[in-house]
Amino acid sequence: MAVDHEKAKVLDVLGCLREFELVLAEFYAACRDSWPENEAFWTELVQGELRHATYLTDSARLVEERPEVFITPRNVTEAPVVEQTEYVRERLHQLWGEHLGERAALIVSRDIERSIIEGKLYELVRSEEPTYARLVGEIVSETREHEHLMQERLDQ
Repeated sequence: MAVDHEKAKVLDVLGCLREFELVLAEFYAACRDSWPENEAFWTELVQGELRHATYLTDSARLVEERPEVFITPRNVTEAPVVEQTEYVRERLHQLWGEHLGERAALIVSRDIERSIIEGKLYELVRSEEPTYARLVGEIVSETREHEHLMQERLDQ
């Protein structure tokens, strides 16, 4: 019974993280459409977020196969991820309404990527499972790279 409850909790968190990555990809796609002169830059970010969503789908499959090796720390909820997702949606609506310029979009994007790392969103689910550890490691590494790329753009 405890494994079933923990499995459901882990799958909920992974599902929220996947949704977050997809909404972030949508935001970056809107940025790409808004500033076609920087299409390659924004496309690279879109592709990264879509890749992260795929990694999270793969992670959910691992949980289905071996739920006993996944845990969420006590009292953890998906609330921080849901809040981040809503924040990105709000920025997306600002962008669609043409109330967000490219520099502001870069600042927002950098801050979102930074908050993923600082908020340790990918530590909400823990496991020693090697494939999961590799997938999360790649997401975190790419997220750091995204933050760095945006900071470089802002410094130009």
